[in-house]
Amino acid sequence: MVLSVGALRRDMNDLAVETWRKIETGDEQGLAFGENSLTDHNLWTLAQKHPGLNVHRFSQNREKETGADWEWWIGSMAQGWLCLRVQAKRAYRRTYPELDHAGNGDDDYQYDTLINSCDLLRGEYPLHVFYNGWKRKYFGHDSGWAAPAKWRACSGNAGPGKCWHAHPVHYGCAVASSFAVKAVHDLRCSNRRMVTAHLSWALPWSYLFGRSRLGRRVRTGAAEPKVATATPEWLDWVQANLDSLVDELPADADMRPRLPGSTQTDDRRQRRAEQLPAYANAVRRGTVQDSLQEISFMSPVASCVIVLDIDAEERGEADNHTGGSLDYEAWKARQGDLG
Repeated sequence: MVLSVGALRRDMNDLAVETWRKIETGDEQGLAFGENSLTDHNLWTLAQKHPGLNVHRFSQNREKETGADWEWWIGSMAQGWLCLRVQAKRAYRRTYPELDHAGNGDDDYQYDTLINSCDLLRGEYPLHVFYNGWKRKYFGHDSGWAAPAKWRACSGNAGPGKCWHAHPVHYGCAVASSFAVKAVHDLRCSNRRMVTAHLSWALPWSYLFGRSRLGRRVRTGAAEPKVATATPEWLDWVQANLDSLVDELPADADMRPRLPGSTQTDDRRQRRAEQLPAYANAVRRGTVQDSLQEISFMSPVASCVIVLDIDAEERGEADNHTGGSLDYEAWKARQGDLG
């Protein structure tokens, strides 16, 4: 099943808006949607709309050891695999209080554990997805933006309210490199948990999969392919995009990770996993329930796993052992005919 990149980005933007509304109005109604419920809903919705995405939540996983709430594997057996390993944090009022969450073992913070679980040489990227939502003038800016955070969503450098590329509510699901999150939080300053400090390094999460550049100052080093579906060229661009997130950090950051080698496409392809771990391959094939014994020796890194195989249609694989969904719409239509 070929994935429509444009449709995926649109649906991610729609989910960002929905997430924003849930937080903006839900808290007032005593319905404080948590990180897990928001993640489950968003990934389930993407999987329902895009059959090329395979999603599974595991009850046994190594989340405490890795700090990952979910991970996204993108690629193919022929092209290799990229892993987006994600830690989700929800905004409460003006801060992300859970950034203070302690890490595993000797790690100071949970984001340290996440970063240490990733290997850039194997295409494993640590990311934070921030769930946001607030009233329009909550931060004093008429556009609804969290001023004084930088607005990085416009390739033309237009500010919120004037930008045609994104609206502040598209930051309902905002993505940032975990290296940038660490750089800000490790400064030990008073705003280390503030929404405004971290959104300066964030983008709408849909930008992971389709932007020619990330603001005026951040370039991917590769032109975004003008393709409608997920292809090897698109995968190359996604990796260049992820590399750009790793490279840009606050000027006063103590730690500056450097990606090895050149930024040529062939060199980037060397920095990918050749094979999926057993649990992710079971998700890819839709055979998790049949493979529990096979994957029991290697617990998933995160509780929720999503896999996109860009060669799925060429493989002709559409494994589905659930027997199909109950056809409620057909039942309703039949009731109408009878009436």
